[in-house]
Amino acid sequence: MLAASSLAILLTDLLGRRALPPARQWLAQALGDAESADREAFLGAFTATARRVGKSALTLAPDEVARLGVLGVTWPVGGWGLDDLGRVTLLLRAAGRWPERELVALVEDCYRHGDNRERGAVLRALSLLPSGERLLAIGIDACRTHIQPL
Repeated sequence: MLAASSLAILLTDLLGRRALPPARQWLAQALGDAESADREAFLGAFTATARRVGKSALTLAPDEVARLGVLGVTWPVGGWGLDDLGRVTLLLRAAGRWPERELVALVEDCYRHGDNRERGAVLRALSLLPSGERLLAIGIDACRTHIQPL
């Protein structure tokens, strides 16, 4: 597992730089909810992320790519949308505070009940989350789907 807390801080910074002021305010509240282990608030924020921060393509500057690389993210994230970045950030922030069993159940719910973009964000987060082996069934399910983006 990568240094989840450092990565969560970096992703929060990347998103904050790209979000408009109302979205930054919403993001601060949503990240607080992610850390508070309030399941309903988290699920509401996870679902609302696209409406709040948008779906614009994430474009990274070379120094941002380097900063991600230092934390172990060496694969391209340029194909992500801002909503993907927001949802992955929410999951990482929750991972820093939620008990393992509750986190695994939360990630499974986000995938099982999410739309295709929400499911895609869960898949992007899998290798960044602790207890990845407990989330293997999600990756296997995604490999079996006929939905190409997944």
